[in-house]
Amino acid sequence: MRHIVPADCHLCKLCGLLLMAGVVLGAWSCIKDPQDLSFGRQDASSDAIDKTDAIAGIDASDASSDADIAGCEPIDCLTVLGGCGQYASCGIQLDCGVCPDLARIELALDPQPRLHVGDSAQLRARYFSEDDHELAASATLWESLDTELATIDTDGKVSGLRSGRVTIRATAGPIVEEIEVELYFALVSVHAGERHSCGLAVNGRAYCWGNNRDGQLGLGDGGPTEVLVPAAVSGNHRFQAIDTGGAHTCALELDGTLYCWGSNTFGQLGDFTTDTRAFPAPVDSALKFTSLSTGLAFGCAIAESEVAYCWGRNATAQAGRDPSQFERERVLRPWRVGDGTLTFVQITAGHEAACARTDAGQVYCWGSTADGKLGAGDSAQSYRLAPQPVTTDARFSHLTAGSHHFCAVASQPAIGKLWCWGRNTAGQLGFEDSTARNVPSAASEVSATLLSVAAGGQHSCARTTDESVLCWGANDRGQLGVAPGPWSSTGVAVELATRASSVSAGGEHSCAIDDDGATFCWGFNATGQLGDATQINSEGKLVKVVYP
Repeated sequence: MRHIVPADCHLCKLCGLLLMAGVVLGAWSCIKDPQDLSFGRQDASSDAIDKTDAIAGIDASDASSDADIAGCEPIDCLTVLGGCGQYASCGIQLDCGVCPDLARIELALDPQPRLHVGDSAQLRARYFSEDDHELAASATLWESLDTELATIDTDGKVSGLRSGRVTIRATAGPIVEEIEVELYFALVSVHAGERHSCGLAVNGRAYCWGNNRDGQLGLGDGGPTEVLVPAAVSGNHRFQAIDTGGAHTCALELDGTLYCWGSNTFGQLGDFTTDTRAFPAPVDSALKFTSLSTGLAFGCAIAESEVAYCWGRNATAQAGRDPSQFERERVLRPWRVGDGTLTFVQITAGHEAACARTDAGQVYCWGSTADGKLGAGDSAQSYRLAPQPVTTDARFSHLTAGSHHFCAVASQPAIGKLWCWGRNTAGQLGFEDSTARNVPSAASEVSATLLSVAAGGQHSCARTTDESVLCWGANDRGQLGVAPGPWSSTGVAVELATRASSVSAGGEHSCAIDDDGATFCWGFNATGQLGDATQINSEGKLVKVVYP
């Protein structure tokens, strides 16, 4: 039988008697026999409360009584609280009742026995007697049977560390109960950078892998220079968007706060310094943002006002400022692009230029005019400060920037048609030749209807309406998903086992997420950017990213 030690003892006046009614004077023990208590109401006009029933936990709330403990002086203001004989003497709780034996424990993870890596959840326990009477909470010892997969604290909070199944054990007295918790990991988006990759998990946490020489993986100071599998970005951040640049990364918090980390030589972290950061640092702006894009050494974002802002390297006005007015051609914090009259819903940044799309599907570009990457025809100027409309009547639903080329998915005149402009040395624009285009032009060699497109170094990839993946352009590293070889302007089908939910093209590698939540990458892997725990080029084969 369970007895709760009283918080206080009332010394009896009967001197010399050491044991009275099961209470050892001078010790913290419980009354062992319910017959040693007698009750009577303070209100003489009422009937007496049966002492045995009271101890058994009858509903006697708001009742008060006097009690004699085997000849001791009565305890004043004894209030029946109910439930297993719990009483309070002048505000001091005293349990002198007898409770049923604990027979079993029920365990449940709130809200379900499935937990994403990096998250924590409360394990709930309920306690029952043999006749299924629910009992008050008992002191419980919690234990994870595999602390490499999950840990659990003294309050029953489970924290997931790695994918797998772990058994959690709860012990209360002689009763032991176990529950199996599934720990899983899944990315909802993947982003291939110059030599590193990042992804967002379903819980909003960011994971990065590959080159970390400038802290672009966000693992904190002292991190390794190369990481071969996804590693959690430091800090308890929950992001809604992330993008990878040359040697830096930026991500957008759920509340619209913008963070960047990695190389900061040109102020591309936007924190009004040039200090490298190995952890997420907020940009120097009070604005809230809705979308972002990172270029080679600069970044851009759209504010809640739908106005575009950029920062970082500005040698060719890619940050939207006059290079002659800023020391070393750098912009150290977000600055408005143009006069603020244009509003945008999407923005994308390349190496030396940026473009943005309006809600009506029009595209405007600024920065370097080389290779026709602004899409506005020939220009005598080497750069443009203000956003310039591209020369086309077409309208677009999606827009992407490669190193020196841009591509977009049309919403009219032909929905889903690929249009590209800029440099074309390896067929990355989707034409049979390698001639640059200085205005948006419908790709002749990629005829599939597209949902989205992703431009990389000298190649591009797209997700089609049947959710398959096509890639075209340079293939010297197998970045098209086939054995390394000459470039191809025709879309090459990437052999994913299931449909793709996300695709990205990096410097010389590509990545995609399939419908099962698995991530695959292919191409160059010198710094571990494929995430398969090796530094071996995939030679055109798709390799599976090793999840935590």
